[in-house]
Amino acid sequence: MNKLLASTLIASAVLTSVMPTTLYAATTKKVAVATVKKPLPAPVKLLNARVTDEHLYHIFTGELLVSDTGTTKQISIIVGNQVIEARYKMTREDNKEVWSFNISANRNQLFTDDVLTFAVRYKSKGKIVWDYSPKYKLTESANAIFGDTVIKKEKALYDWTFNSVTGTVLVKNVAKGQGVTVTYTTDNWRTRNIVIAKLKDTNKDNGLQRFEFQLPTDMYNVDVQYFVVLNTPQKTYIDNNGGMGYNINR
Repeated sequence: MNKLLASTLIASAVLTSVMPTTLYAATTKKVAVATVKKPLPAPVKLLNARVTDEHLYHIFTGELLVSDTGTTKQISIIVGNQVIEARYKMTREDNKEVWSFNISANRNQLFTDDVLTFAVRYKSKGKIVWDYSPKYKLTESANAIFGDTVIKKEKALYDWTFNSVTGTVLVKNVAKGQGVTVTYTTDNWRTRNIVIAKLKDTNKDNGLQRFEFQLPTDMYNVDVQYFVVLNTPQKTYIDNNGGMGYNINR
């Protein structure tokens, strides 16, 4: 045997002896991969909540978005020792339900140390789900919070003096340069008009902006239908009252 062949055989024998015996098993063994299940979506989400001072009492109102449709359920808002039952309002275009709540109460019944703190309780089929968010707090200055809401109509009234509809909306401050327009009709959408709403104020405590608008009608006793649009450089948001539109009937 020549020296080259001998050295090759020796090297091969040494390499084989130090090769890990588990290498082959490691490359062929099936490894069980843990499957991480995504958490189920919450059956109810807060859309918005607001408290207003009416001098003699306070009004606490809000809306909830319910994805668990078609089942018997009970949705409550808990404020201290008070239980406010939410009620079905409508079904949106995406088939999710909107529930609302409303209570008029003495300030001392709602506020503790100048803060109104609340929680959402959902009951269905013997199951109870609580939503305690640290954001669910209202004060006299930061008197409104938005969850999944971007636009919320505040009020709209017929102004006989100017023969028009005047109103205000609250919007999230989601982007620089955002603006609000209102599209309306007085002939059941055979024709339509668009007006630009004006920024009235910005709440520094909760970041919400209030816009005001005026919809000229040019005639008395007409029904006005409208929807609100928030325009940003990145996205357009539309509030058409869940597909139903807003109506001012005269």
